[in-house]
Amino acid sequence: MCIDKWISYTYIRIDTIIYENDTINYLRDIFIYMKFIITENKRNQIVTDWLDKNYGNLKPEQHKISSVTSYVDDNENEIFTSNWSGLVTIHNSDLQTMLFTVFNLDKDSLNSIFIPWMMERYYIKVNDVRYTTWHCNKCGEFHPTKYHID
Repeated sequence: MCIDKWISYTYIRIDTIIYENDTINYLRDIFIYMKFIITENKRNQIVTDWLDKNYGNLKPEQHKISSVTSYVDDNENEIFTSNWSGLVTIHNSDLQTMLFTVFNLDKDSLNSIFIPWMMERYYIKVNDVRYTTWHCNKCGEFHPTKYHID
């Protein structure tokens, strides 16, 4: 199989992911292999394009009591919040799962993509991004996804 066709097929798979643990592990393994093929700039562009496609049209909703703004999707699901000090907190587990597991990004790599994307897309000042963690029943530790990470 030609590498170009294999990579194109993988991009399609990433766009049409089904959120199941086996599928995520499969795609993570593919993307780990792909990182040897594509440059970091290309990976960042892929992640940015994916963010634009899936989270580029969120609606800001100002909280009445506090200085927090929630960014929600069309189904009124809260994706992330921001406050006046530039702190952004990611609340959506699907978003975090894709970014950490499938795209195989660590927090520093993710922030180098995510912060400029939020500033450009939503015109918000971002000083720090916090990611929600979930307790893992398998190992007893906290992970940035709902699934166990080795």
